[in-house]
Amino acid sequence: SAPAPAPADAPAPAPAAAEPVTAEAAAAEAKSVRASIVSATERGEEHPDYKEESPSPTVQPKKNFHADVAAQAAKDALGGGDDSKLVEIFAHVNQEQRLQLIQTYSAKFSKDLVADAKAETEGEVQHVVAALLTPAAEYESQFLHHAVQALESKPTELGEFLAVHTKEKIAAIVEAHSKVYGGDLPAAIKLHCSGLALSVALAVLGGSRKSATKINLPAVAAQAKAVAEAPAGSLDDPEGPLAVVLQTLSPLQLRAFADEFAKAKGNTLIATIEKELSGVSQSLAKAFLECAQSPSAFYAKLLHNALSAHGSKDHQVQRIIVTRCERDLGAIKAAYEGLAGKPLAESIKGDTTGVYQALLLYLIGEQ
Repeated sequence: SAPAPAPADAPAPAPAAAEPVTAEAAAAEAKSVRASIVSATERGEEHPDYKEESPSPTVQPKKNFHADVAAQAAKDALGGGDDSKLVEIFAHVNQEQRLQLIQTYSAKFSKDLVADAKAETEGEVQHVVAALLTPAAEYESQFLHHAVQALESKPTELGEFLAVHTKEKIAAIVEAHSKVYGGDLPAAIKLHCSGLALSVALAVLGGSRKSATKINLPAVAAQAKAVAEAPAGSLDDPEGPLAVVLQTLSPLQLRAFADEFAKAKGNTLIATIEKELSGVSQSLAKAFLECAQSPSAFYAKLLHNALSAHGSKDHQVQRIIVTRCERDLGAIKAAYEGLAGKPLAESIKGDTTGVYQALLLYLIGEQ
């Protein structure tokens, strides 16, 4: 006979318990997410709304440069103890010409120009002169080393380093770091951070980030929507979509991603990161996004903060000026004036004196 019907007030059967997610299933899902985001970086096209900033160097190669003439001039200036002459010699040429000058000085006089210049200068002038005479990758490796050591107290610095450089430049800097400092760089980073920050830092240092200028906008928009709809608190997942986005997308693609995220979420990606992330992960993610939006505005903000600080942060001012003067310091100057309400030269004049001031003004193209 048919079973008796259940009483009308009987409780509904409990839903079946969800199957636990296995490690293998989670790994497969992460792999699928990564593949989907990587696909968003391919088969794209140039987009009129997403263009790289034009180069705007304030230091150009010196016309009619002759390394032997410059080497003799450097020797005379060093022998005469005239720092202002050194400023004219070192700041009026680009780095390639400075490296030629170092080689010619060594061949001509059997001396080390870097060591001689350090011996004849002091204080902030010495620091800038040493920076100018150091090959770019080696100088940047010094910043990378400091950024890792200071990761917990100054987390923005590693974010800046990873955000602004192409994977080719990062590879050269990491190689220089290995030669100068030795040691295990990934192990050093692991001592100071975890989660999304660690995942992104190790991947980008290993060359994961694209350098593409083409954008597959529909694919980027789909991934931005997926991240916008992700459960609250999931952004710090080291294998999650945001981690893969930061590890993979080029600056222009990341800018497009942030715009599409805002459309889907009704809030900016930076605001969401500020709400859901903290510590090193927040600082690193914000640096990536701010630099993607506008490298010149990003550096103008860093300069403004450094020059506005009590007892200005000379090392940061010097590093930005030395590393950007052959790239985009012209655009940074314009952004700085818009932010600070006065020219960068005026801020430098109000904070420095003498040969040090003249050297910085030469490098920013104002002397």
